[in-house]
Amino acid sequence: MGSNTGVYNNFLGLPPEQTRFETSKVGVIQAPLENTTSFQHGTRNGPQAFLRASEQVELYDIESGLDFSKVGVTTLPAPKLEELDNVSALKIIENDVRRVVDHNLWPITLGGEHTISYAPIKVLKEKFPDLCVLQIDAHADMRETYEGSPFSHACVMKRVSDMGIKVVGVGIRNYSQDEAAIIREGRKYCAFHGHEVKDHLDAKKICKELTYNVYLTIDIDGFDPSECPGTGTPEPGGLRWYQVIDLMKQLFRDHNVVGVDINEIMPIEGDSRTEFLAAKLAYKLIGYKFFPNQTAF
Repeated sequence: MGSNTGVYNNFLGLPPEQTRFETSKVGVIQAPLENTTSFQHGTRNGPQAFLRASEQVELYDIESGLDFSKVGVTTLPAPKLEELDNVSALKIIENDVRRVVDHNLWPITLGGEHTISYAPIKVLKEKFPDLCVLQIDAHADMRETYEGSPFSHACVMKRVSDMGIKVVGVGIRNYSQDEAAIIREGRKYCAFHGHEVKDHLDAKKICKELTYNVYLTIDIDGFDPSECPGTGTPEPGGLRWYQVIDLMKQLFRDHNVVGVDINEIMPIEGDSRTEFLAAKLAYKLIGYKFFPNQTAF
């Protein structure tokens, strides 16, 4: 059980003196967008479920013996996106991300459907021209359009690729025939499929496909549904906690991770496994980012 107060409605339930925008190093952006989910629904409630679960994350990290929250973590209020189409909603999310980035805070964006990744990646591409994306996901999300929308959650990595950004997907285990052709070409999208990494995830090999500046997008369905059942499009055979942790350690050791999002959390009443795993993972990532000498072992 976490030692946090649980009354402040921010990531980790931190007291006000640790969450001031002007003195924090991390900025959490809420993006409760859900317009194009194609199976189960409820990802608009993902950011709030994530924040509630984060109040139970123990601030003392037993691997490093550190409290990562001391860097300061501010959480922006959730924008109202319910009546907006995806293009309009992405502009609002982009403004929140830009505010965080312009003040040199490290952005963590919470979805919502995976479409939300387009906004922070667009902002950070302007600052880091060599940016590439590491995608933890069950799906490639490389469709040109889906159900009539080019800004569907199933198209977000294609929109990223259209910006000239290489995408490296890990844990990928479902995509269409058209997506398969792009992946076989191997130029815009590099896939480490679920069946290829199930017995051995080679973190060094994955990281060699990346440029120095990396954006990390984590669709929670990249994890095995036994660990993360609360997601709109679960797929069997996903990644496990320590596989992802080992990859994250290698990633943060070798690269400059300029931002992260965690998306597609669909809360299940009475089962908080998914949002708690996501919150603990986000906390670990703060440690890898700001305490590299003590955590990357």
